[in-house]
Amino acid sequence: MDKLIDKILLFLEESSSLEDFFNKIDSLTLEEKEKSADILFELGNEIYLKGDWKKAIKFYEKALAIYKEFKNQKGESACYNNIGLIYSNLGEYEKALEYYNISLAIKKDLVDRKGESKCYIGIGNIYYNLGDYKKALEYYNMSLAIAKDLVDRKGESECYIGIGNIYYNLGDYKKALEYYNMSLEIKKDLVDSRGESKCYTNIGLIYSDLGEYEKALEYYNRSLAIDKDLVDRQGESKCYIGIGNIYYNLGDYKKALEYYNMSLKIAKDLGDRQGESACYNNIGHIYYNLGDYKKALEYYNRSLAIKKDLGDRQGEMITRINLGLLLTTLKKFAEAERQAILAERIINELNLKDYPFGKEMVKFIEKIKNKEVSKEDLKEFSSLVKKFRQ
Repeated sequence: MDKLIDKILLFLEESSSLEDFFNKIDSLTLEEKEKSADILFELGNEIYLKGDWKKAIKFYEKALAIYKEFKNQKGESACYNNIGLIYSNLGEYEKALEYYNISLAIKKDLVDRKGESKCYIGIGNIYYNLGDYKKALEYYNMSLAIAKDLVDRKGESECYIGIGNIYYNLGDYKKALEYYNMSLEIKKDLVDSRGESKCYTNIGLIYSDLGEYEKALEYYNRSLAIDKDLVDRQGESKCYIGIGNIYYNLGDYKKALEYYNMSLKIAKDLGDRQGESACYNNIGHIYYNLGDYKKALEYYNRSLAIKKDLGDRQGEMITRINLGLLLTTLKKFAEAERQAILAERIINELNLKDYPFGKEMVKFIEKIKNKEVSKEDLKEFSSLVKKFRQ
């Protein structure tokens, strides 16, 4: 297998395009080609972690074609699941549901109840992102029932995080903390350090929202210590964003900028373009609050360029609203309205307007069109987006 991995990596290095690379994969012997699907799937995972989601889809699709050719249903289902996850991240929820449901049908066919449970989590996450918490809770509970039935404690723990997120967004912090702590206890029992770290960031976020910043920092620093210990640089980068957000909320913009830049450096080192884009957005918020609108525009535009390049339509829509709010503040009404119209077009293309998330986005678009934007609107918009895209 190691020789085949080396061979495929050499193909990738020598290929002039993905099409050329995939043609080389097709030239492998039948035995090699069958094994290549797993390698392509793992390459897709690596590319996904770097934030190049559209490219990752191409690797999953090629792996999927090979799994189908060799009638490997388990592999097929994994590809459908991961493609569904990417479309969910991109805000293309109808497509995401389509892929999750294909994966779910295969899992049921294979009597893979653990896999079925994971599909319910994925579908629940879609409804969560759309703000349809009743539907999300329904799917998380379906997943939880299976996880408990199978004594799948890791799966059970993930369900508690999903349910905790719902209560967090509903403003029931006491209930959210209860579920995050239930998840945390399981993570500790399983010695799942990465999962434990994730719980600490969730708990830190609640205390930050409650204005208990010292407690929030305590939890973020616990998470950060674990991530450094695991050499999880992406996790470390996210902690810096969380700590930066605390200083941002405290109005200590110098300190916030310091942490955002630490996060940005890691994102660039890792080639994590989604992380890089998020940092530019956050840095843009700081310059906006400092009244340096020229600098804020520069950073929002950097974020927008990456979102467009990655084909992240939902991310593009959010950044265009950010730009529209800022441009309205600057009384550049024609350009602001153009950004609002482009954002609205994406909402319509993604069929988001009938869901709570889409409705909230439309409210801000209307403010831009009606030239009724206050300085606080951008801060409120930023907080809203963080909740929906937690």
